[in-house]
Amino acid sequence: MATSLASRVGTGNLAGFTALRLAALGMVVWESIQAVWTVFNVADALMRLMATINLIAIVLLSGTVAKLTKDYLAQREQGLVPTFKAKDFPEMHDIW
Repeated sequence: MATSLASRVGTGNLAGFTALRLAALGMVVWESIQAVWTVFNVADALMRLMATINLIAIVLLSGTVAKLTKDYLAQREQGLVPTFKAKDFPEMHDIW
Protein backbone atom coordinates (compact mmCIF):
# COMPACT_ATOMS: atom_id res chain seq x y z
CA MET A 1 0.00 0.00 0.00
CA ALA A 2 2.70 2.48 0.94
CA THR A 3 4.53 1.93 -2.34
CA SER A 4 1.53 2.84 -4.47
CA LEU A 5 0.68 5.81 -2.25
CA ALA A 6 4.29 6.97 -2.35
CA SER A 7 4.33 6.82 -6.14
CA ARG A 8 1.21 8.99 -6.25
CA VAL A 9 2.65 11.54 -3.81
CA GLY A 10 5.75 11.95 -5.98
CA THR A 11 9.37 11.28 -5.22
CA GLY A 12 10.27 14.97 -4.97
CA ASN A 13 7.52 15.84 -2.52
CA LEU A 14 9.14 15.71 0.93
CA ALA A 15 6.03 17.06 2.69
CA GLY A 16 3.88 14.36 1.06
CA PHE A 17 6.26 11.59 2.12
CA THR A 18 6.42 12.96 5.65
CA ALA A 19 2.61 13.08 5.87
CA LEU A 20 2.39 9.52 4.54
CA ARG A 21 4.92 8.26 7.09
CA LEU A 22 3.19 10.07 9.96
CA ALA A 23 -0.19 8.69 8.92
CA ALA A 24 1.22 5.14 8.79
CA LEU A 25 2.90 5.60 12.17
CA GLY A 26 -0.30 7.02 13.64
CA MET A 27 -2.32 4.04 12.40
CA VAL A 28 0.19 1.59 13.89
CA VAL A 29 0.01 3.33 17.26
CA TRP A 30 -3.80 3.54 17.15
CA GLU A 31 -4.12 -0.14 16.18
CA SER A 32 -1.82 -1.22 19.00
CA ILE A 33 -4.03 0.32 21.68
CA GLN A 34 -7.45 -0.63 20.26
CA ALA A 35 -9.40 -3.86 20.59
CA VAL A 36 -9.03 -6.24 17.66
CA TRP A 37 -12.73 -5.98 16.77
CA THR A 38 -12.53 -2.19 16.66
CA VAL A 39 -9.59 -2.34 14.25
CA PHE A 40 -11.41 -4.86 12.04
CA ASN A 41 -14.60 -2.79 12.04
CA VAL A 42 -12.73 0.37 11.03
CA ALA A 43 -10.88 -1.55 8.31
CA ASP A 44 -14.19 -2.92 7.00
CA ALA A 45 -15.72 0.56 6.94
CA LEU A 46 -12.72 1.99 5.07
CA MET A 47 -12.82 -0.87 2.54
CA ARG A 48 -16.52 -0.18 1.91
CA LEU A 49 -15.70 3.49 1.37
CA MET A 50 -12.95 2.64 -1.13
CA ALA A 51 -15.24 0.22 -2.97
CA THR A 52 -17.99 2.84 -3.18
CA ILE A 53 -15.59 5.43 -4.59
CA ASN A 54 -14.29 2.91 -7.15
CA LEU A 55 -17.82 1.96 -8.25
CA ILE A 56 -18.73 5.61 -8.75
CA ALA A 57 -15.58 6.11 -10.84
CA ILE A 58 -16.40 3.04 -12.95
CA VAL A 59 -19.88 4.36 -13.68
CA LEU A 60 -18.54 7.81 -14.56
CA LEU A 61 -15.92 6.33 -16.91
CA SER A 62 -18.22 3.79 -18.58
CA GLY A 63 -19.12 6.16 -21.46
CA THR A 64 -15.48 6.85 -22.26
CA VAL A 65 -14.64 3.15 -22.07
CA ALA A 66 -17.50 2.37 -24.47
CA LYS A 67 -16.20 4.95 -27.00
CA LEU A 68 -12.65 3.61 -26.76
CA THR A 69 -13.82 0.02 -27.14
CA LYS A 70 -15.93 0.92 -30.18
CA ASP A 71 -12.91 2.61 -31.80
CA TYR A 72 -10.70 -0.39 -30.99
CA LEU A 73 -13.15 -2.88 -32.50
CA ALA A 74 -13.63 -0.69 -35.61
CA GLN A 75 -9.87 -0.66 -36.19
CA ARG A 76 -9.73 -4.44 -35.76
CA GLU A 77 -12.54 -4.93 -38.29
CA GLN A 78 -10.59 -2.83 -40.80
CA GLY A 79 -7.63 -5.18 -40.37
CA LEU A 80 -5.50 -2.52 -38.69
CA VAL A 81 -3.35 -2.89 -35.62
CA PRO A 82 -5.42 -0.93 -33.07
CA THR A 83 -3.70 2.31 -32.11
CA PHE A 84 -4.90 4.86 -29.57
CA LYS A 85 -4.86 8.44 -30.84
CA ALA A 86 -5.70 10.98 -28.14
CA LYS A 87 -6.59 13.66 -30.73
CA ASP A 88 -9.57 11.50 -31.81
CA PHE A 89 -11.05 11.79 -28.31
CA PRO A 90 -11.20 15.45 -27.22
CA GLU A 91 -13.01 14.54 -24.00
CA MET A 92 -9.81 12.80 -22.87
CA HIS A 93 -7.67 15.91 -23.35
CA ASP A 94 -7.29 16.46 -19.59
CA ILE A 95 -6.66 12.77 -18.90
CA TRP A 96 -4.16 11.73 -21.51
